[in-house]
Amino acid sequence: MAAMVNAPVTGDSATRGRRADARARLNIPGRLILRRGVCPCLVEDLSRTGARLVLQCPPALGETGVLEINRLEGFGAAVWIRGGHCGFHFDEPLALEQVIALRQFADHFSEHRREQERTAAREFVQGRRFV
Repeated sequence: MAAMVNAPVTGDSATRGRRADARARLNIPGRLILRRGVCPCLVEDLSRTGARLVLQCPPALGETGVLEINRLEGFGAAVWIRGGHCGFHFDEPLALEQVIALRQFADHFSEHRREQERTAAREFVQGRRFV
């Protein structure tokens, strides 16, 4: 079993190590922009204060960056790392409306992706798109 690495968490003892907000399950692509480069990721879940990410190139514990998800950006830092998973805490909480909008986007993401693939195939067959 992989060891979990935790960064120090600030706050009172009643909330230390616990998330304050409910999480929305997303499972949509995003990207983590770090000083060393851009890491594509899967955003498994999201709250106003943070996200759980799956990455092939996880950041270092405490490393800061910008998480981009469907035109939303949040600056923060990696607060735990376990294998290819990472907990990312935002410096400033997201608006509840932003979390809700991303959840709605996630609900229709697979449908949207299938439509994009159909459109690309149609354009390829019609000679308007090259691979």
